[in-house]
Amino acid sequence: MSRKIEGIIIILVILFIAPVIQMVLMSFKQPLNLFSTFLFFKPTGANYIDLFSRLNLTYFFKNSIIIASGTAVLSVILGAVAAYSFARYNFPMRKFLLFMVLFSRMLPPVAGVVPLFLVMRKLGFTDTYGGIILLYTAFQTPFVIWMMRGFFLSIPRELEEAAVIDGCSRLTAFLRITLPLSRPGLAATSIFAFTLSWNEFLFALIFTGTNTKTIPVAVPELIGEMGIFWGQICAAGTLAVLPIFIFSFLAQKQLISGLTFGAVKG
Repeated sequence: MSRKIEGIIIILVILFIAPVIQMVLMSFKQPLNLFSTFLFFKPTGANYIDLFSRLNLTYFFKNSIIIASGTAVLSVILGAVAAYSFARYNFPMRKFLLFMVLFSRMLPPVAGVVPLFLVMRKLGFTDTYGGIILLYTAFQTPFVIWMMRGFFLSIPRELEEAAVIDGCSRLTAFLRITLPLSRPGLAATSIFAFTLSWNEFLFALIFTGTNTKTIPVAVPELIGEMGIFWGQICAAGTLAVLPIFIFSFLAQKQLISGLTFGAVKG
């Protein structure tokens, strides 16, 4: 890698990280010094104390964890099975159906808000964990299918054929041969599915209520008639990105190996 490319990468990394660092620093500043550019200041936890006194953040975190985890698990299970079918079987209209899967991911979510709301309200799924998880899964599964299809194509078909010759069924070969070999891909896909569900705002705003409100919906409540509580917003943002940061940091090896693993074939 040339020095010019390294310099460009460093600049891009700084541009991405700088706002996050600024948010974390502002969360520990006094309200009067919130927008001060001076790097050295006396840190305070007042913004975090005020945040927890104003919002039931623990409850919102619990909702976000339940919904994001449930969505990640369900979408990966359904998406992996569908992706394996697209990668291994030749059936009529396979390419067309694969394109439709991708096309469904291209549609803006706002286009389906009204009909989805009418259906979910009729079924009694609004403001329920199950309803939100199913809704998120419907939108995350196409993404999982496209990612996992590349991972399955990277695994030699001969391994499964050898297992079938030894007496395994196609299902057993899939569960005992293909899935274990695709663990890096499953890990990477799960991280992306969890992150996308954790950060989702539009559907959470419309389909959640007092029982299932998530972090992205709760944070805007800090903007009201009395003003904008920037310090508390930065504190909430810092706490919101912390689980994703820790999760990604602990699983960075699986994430990197998964992304490179699926890049062999597409």
